[in-house]
Amino acid sequence: MIMKKNSFLLLALCVIASLASVIICNKFSVWPCKKSSPNSHSEDNSSTHTSNFIKEITTESQLEDARKDTLPVVIKFYADWCGGCQYMQTYFPALAESFKDKVHFYAINADNEKVMTAVQESNLTKEPIHSLPTLVLLQNGNIHKQIVGVKEFAELETEIIRAFYI
Repeated sequence: MIMKKNSFLLLALCVIASLASVIICNKFSVWPCKKSSPNSHSEDNSSTHTSNFIKEITTESQLEDARKDTLPVVIKFYADWCGGCQYMQTYFPALAESFKDKVHFYAINADNEKVMTAVQESNLTKEPIHSLPTLVLLQNGNIHKQIVGVKEFAELETEIIRAFYI
């Protein structure tokens, strides 16, 4: 009976410590989490996913332009509420810059229903987008690879080099 009480107390302490860790990490932004300000709107947040080297796709015609791009293309599907997307955004502009003359980078907010419907109808992806972040690597409109989930800078760099023989 004493052993069961000790195990229960130990389990309770672990749960409390885990909850405290989550609260502290969220408070001090140790990992990416959704942050919203009273003045932010989802349309405005998309600008954080663009840079001089990343073009935001917000219309069907922009999607078609990306598909017809003469250079290899990397399309990132993201959402503002996605912690993994926010983490990858910390280095994604630098990745795009490192391939600036060889590969064009685009971003699509998965919450943009109009564009996501166009993506689905155009068979732009190998599989439907169920997880974020997702990257699609295209060349001449053909899918080379679909990468699902959070990946590190070096891993993505290697995947792009292999896919496009750069």
